[in-house]
Parts: sequence; structure tokens; C-alpha cells
Amino acid sequence: LEFRRVLSRSYQGWYNRGAARCRLQHFGLAAADLTRALELRPDHWRSLEQRALTHVGRGHFEAGIADLDLAIELKPGRSTLWRERGDLRAALGDYRGCIDDVSKAIQLNPLDARSLASRGAAYAELADLPGAQADFTKVLDLQPTNAQVAFLRGCTWLDQGRLHRAQADFTRALENE
Repeated sequence: LEFRRVLSRSYQGWYNRGAARCRLQHFGLAAADLTRALELRPDHWRSLEQRALTHVGRGHFEAGIADLDLAIELKPGRSTLWRERGDLRAALGDYRGCIDDVSKAIQLNPLDARSLASRGAAYAELADLPGAQADFTKVLDLQPTNAQVAFLRGCTWLDQGRLHRAQADFTRALENE
């Protein structure tokens, strides 16, 4: 009984249950738990990051960005926070904002293939095909069997009329799916 009383006053119990509920896609319940964790420990950046995911799960991208803004203030050297915020900006059509955020993530972790792929996709949305191809090529150097990125790079070659390169990337994608 004493353990339960102590745990209910600890941010960690609320955070852990909220994180579990988020993974179970019980986003409303998860958000309530994570909000309680933040009431107990306002500087817990992981609770902010998890709560951002609950907002995304409910389609509230702006609220997710707001939580990631706070998490980045607390932990500016955490590359995943920058990438996650960039991905939310892209989901809202803010591709320049995505590129800015994901570029910061890449500066912090140059070998993060997910960040490189996100930035490449944002460049492609802005019709900066050379920028997209450069990032997609870096991803494929790190992950040669990444079928999704091979497909995306193939699309950029196709848009440029570089059919042999497009065919090679589409073949690579098909062979690795």
C-alpha cells in the first residue's frame, strides 16, 4: 500500500503508464497520464515527447509541435526531437520548417537515416530534386536495402527524365521490399 501511495506521487509512474497507453494507442488516456507526470515534474522532456505522440495519434499536429517546442527547450541536443518536430511540420505542409528542423537533427546526428530521408522527402515536395537525391543517396549509403528510399529517389530521377537511373532505383526497391 505504501508503494502505491509513493508511486502515485511520482512522475515516473504516470510517465510509464502514459507511455504504455500511447503504444497501445489509447491516446486520450495516455495524454492524461503524461499531463499528470508533467504536473509533478514540468522539466521531464520525455513526457513532453510522449504527449506529442498522443496529440499526433489524435490528429492534433499543432499541439504535438507545441509539446516538442518545450521538449527541445529542455533538451536541445536530442536529435530525435528535432526530427519528430520536422516530420510534424511536413505533415502540415510546412516543408521549409521541416527542412530547418531536420537539418538540425542531422547536424546533431549525421548518420541518422530517418532524418536524412525526412529531409529528402521535404526537398522533393519543394521540387528541389538535387537536394532530395543527395539525401536519399546518403540514406542508401547507410541502408542499401531501404526499398522506400530507393523508390523515392527513383521518382526524382523519373521527374528529371533520367529513366535509366529511375529504372535502377525502382528495381532496387522491388528487390528489397
